[in-house]
Amino acid sequence: ASAALDAGTLGTHLLTVLAAGPDAMLEPLAAAATGAGDPNEIAMGLTALLVAERPGHGIVGALQALPPSAVMYDAFQAGVPLIEALLGLTKVVKIRAIGIDEHFRRARTATGLIRLCTDLYFQLGYLVAYGAFDDRRPGLPGLYAGCGFQVLAAGEPLHLDLLSRPLGLRAGPGERFFVQYR
Repeated sequence: ASAALDAGTLGTHLLTVLAAGPDAMLEPLAAAATGAGDPNEIAMGLTALLVAERPGHGIVGALQALPPSAVMYDAFQAGVPLIEALLGLTKVVKIRAIGIDEHFRRARTATGLIRLCTDLYFQLGYLVAYGAFDDRRPGLPGLYAGCGFQVLAAGEPLHLDLLSRPLGLRAGPGERFFVQYR
């Protein structure tokens, strides 16, 4: 993501889709399906880096969300048709990281970033937003539930049944998933 940020391509497809609608992604997806385009470029172009800024304090929080390209690649390797796996990049978003300055925790900064993220991607036609968190952080289940996510039990897999084959994700040790469907 840092290379795309440096190159100025991070989020460019998001801006195009906001301006022209979801059909604007058909050409890049078709190019990637035929080998003429790069699926990683599509994923970086659909990545959002959202920041929260407070007057007099600067940036106090950030959130990164992106299509789960590794998950879609694994789905393709498991037999999901390539075009369907590529289309998954425009239907599933993972909230990958949230960071809030310790002085602005409990000030609803994370809530605002999470809601902005889901509003943005659901407006663009995405069907699922999900992420994972460290189960040792006791306040996180309440945060995600308060933002409209279903918080899965420790060890419970996340089932993404949007593709022609069922796709289940397993949380890492000490992780739990949170998920929201449009």
